[in-house]
Amino acid sequence: APKGKNYVWKGTGTLSGDMDLWKSQEGTLTIHSPLAYTGRTIVSEGTLELHTTLPGALELRAKGTLAGNPVLKGDVTFEPGLNYEGCRLSPGTEKEPFGTITFDKGVTLTKGVYLQMDLQTEGTVQNDYIKVNGNLALQGNTYLVLKPKEEKPAPGEYPLIGWTGECTGDLSRISVSGLKGLSYELKSVGKQIVLVINA
Repeated sequence: APKGKNYVWKGTGTLSGDMDLWKSQEGTLTIHSPLAYTGRTIVSEGTLELHTTLPGALELRAKGTLAGNPVLKGDVTFEPGLNYEGCRLSPGTEKEPFGTITFDKGVTLTKGVYLQMDLQTEGTVQNDYIKVNGNLALQGNTYLVLKPKEEKPAPGEYPLIGWTGECTGDLSRISVSGLKGLSYELKSVGKQIVLVINA
């Protein structure tokens, strides 16, 4: 999908067998259809927007973005992002910004992973979410880029990441941007990482 060109797969057709799927160039590929192939999915550049279950392994490269509301069944590996637009997890879509990316097994956030998350603190309070059905390991510097819908987000507690197993690593490995001028912190509460915006 070249820059400025976006493609959408819908319908009941599927991809199956021991194949690899490569997403390259700067455009967006959106997939709603069921996927049954067991090979790798490699996002080398641009955005892969999934609204389906991905059975096999995913490789998110230095210039690639994963968006939508996918359920990821296989192992996920990350190549450090070259900048904000690379190695990026961005739940939801432009039209429906609030979404959930689900890892159906443990995941390790290595250095250079960008998490782009939308946040709405007034009216219907909602935000993007990352769900890990397993263990979460924080092993490198991760960049949390928040996109509030309000000029000044309201004080409160907003769960951003959850897991069912154990969480290892230090929250200090997560650098936060997008809340300039506000007092905030990240806390581990139960089995979630929660953004706390102070009054």
